[in-house]
Amino acid sequence: MRPFDAQARAQYTVVAAVTALILYLHLTTVFCVRVAMPRWILLLFNLGPVLVLVNYYLACFTDPGSPSPNYEPPPQTTALLIPIIDSTTDINSPSSSIHLTSSAYLQQQQDPFNESSTADRTTPFCHKCNAFKPPRTHHCSKSKRCILRMDHFCFLAGTCIGYANQAHFVRFLVWTTWACWALVGVYILRLETVFSAMVYGRSDGIPVGDGEVVVIGMNLAILTPVVSMVSMLCWNQLDLLVCNKTTIESINAMPTRAYRYKSGNFDLRENVWDLRSWIRNVEQVMGPKWSLWLVPDMRCVFHHGSLRKRNEDCVWLMEGHWFPISDELRERLEGKLNAK
Repeated sequence: MRPFDAQARAQYTVVAAVTALILYLHLTTVFCVRVAMPRWILLLFNLGPVLVLVNYYLACFTDPGSPSPNYEPPPQTTALLIPIIDSTTDINSPSSSIHLTSSAYLQQQQDPFNESSTADRTTPFCHKCNAFKPPRTHHCSKSKRCILRMDHFCFLAGTCIGYANQAHFVRFLVWTTWACWALVGVYILRLETVFSAMVYGRSDGIPVGDGEVVVIGMNLAILTPVVSMVSMLCWNQLDLLVCNKTTIESINAMPTRAYRYKSGNFDLRENVWDLRSWIRNVEQVMGPKWSLWLVPDMRCVFHHGSLRKRNEDCVWLMEGHWFPISDELRERLEGKLNAK
């Protein structure tokens, strides 16, 4: 549990405000808007806010994940794709992929007369955390630490969205979008009934309650900007999800990026993390079972802030510290290596 600092107080304030807004919209609709619903529809209608709040709390309070303090880039024999950050360096030079410890890296960077220091700058390194950065990791100025597969800092959640909590955030947006449009549909149906009763004398048998129209008008005024914002955020996240991109990668897209694969370095003009299948791309965030993509994952409650290792001897193979590439891209890279 992090200390109750100014950032924590701001997060809890935002969470409380969002919770109050969700409960207000739902409870005023249930108790003030008189709409005849079948029981199964009423059950789904009441289940919506529960799913929204559960996924919202999971997105807010699940640690997004930070690199292991012992992380170092994998050796050249490892078949992983590692970004190279210094475009001024000759990436075809064999010395541009020297494997260093973080302490050796810092020592060389502090020595301006070291001839190999320019080549070593190709190693992804965070000078604020004084540690190496795994692929797709970025330093968050709000959280003041590096975040694995960082997507963005979300002011709505008061935390950074990254490797370990993005699935919760996507579920929150999906269920919130559904719940908001369901409320809009209920209000429109009720207003149509009220209008028919006032103008044509037709009624569905449910009398118009005192202040019901006022409540519907107030809630629609609140929902109009909310549903627009949430729908756009949801569409944006789903669009990035099927392409296996993060928000940062889509904003800072470069026509050419340099990467290291085994002992070779390559200029690639593409999204290297795209697995050429939208299902496989979504599985990288939402999990391998499509039937559970929209179900809240409660395992983080028991494994808060922890990321399991795939191999106890290889720190770079910890979850969130490496990402697969498509078979087609791997074959191309292997072909270029064999041609050298």
